[in-house]
Amino acid sequence: FGWVRVAWDKKTDKYVAVKIMKKAEIIKMKQVDHIMNENNILASIDHPFIITMEGFTQDDRYLYLVIEFVRGGEMFTYLWGIGKFEPKQA
Repeated sequence: FGWVRVAWDKKTDKYVAVKIMKKAEIIKMKQVDHIMNENNILASIDHPFIITMEGFTQDDRYLYLVIEFVRGGEMFTYLWGIGKFEPKQA
């Protein structure tokens, strides 16, 4: 129910990832609680191995989650492609 775009943050002078999610799709897929939990967890976590959330906003149709930009995409997608981590990778 969304996509990710890379944006330039003028305040910090660095790239960020903007996760854009369509509200209608979130409701249709019954993922409201999931998205709220994602937002709350990212807002409260400060750990070097987990991306940081820079901010969150919304308009009438979309939710926008501004997160730290990390090249390479999601670990889930990577793991899905390889099947499992070898002990050395883990």
